Amino acid sequence: MSHELQWLRFYTSIGAGWRREQLLGREARSGEKSAAVDRAVLVAEGGIEIDAAALSERIGFRLRLGVTGWLPASDAVVSIGNTNEVIQRADVSIVTGWVLSWQ
Repeated sequence: MSHELQWLRFYTSIGAGWRREQLLGREARSGEKSAAVDRAVLVAEGGIEIDAAALSERIGFRLRLGVTGWLPASDAVVSIGNTNEVIQRADVSIVTGWVLSWQ
């Protein structure tokens, strides 16, 4: 990357985790809930990172903008009331955040 853009970086991360979901009823279905479903998931994220400030010689502050996605081991169908819903589906989201780093 050129010297002028050292404040801008690309980042990626890949990981594995565990996701638990449960539907909770609202309004007319208040008090109803589905069974809880647990699944292993793969997670991937990528985007840009912008240097925002140097808080000291060792601590930096950066802003992130990226895309994250997760892929569960499988979908699940749960019932809430007399309705069946599919949960634990693959999904992609736009994410923003901040990072404090120690060097």
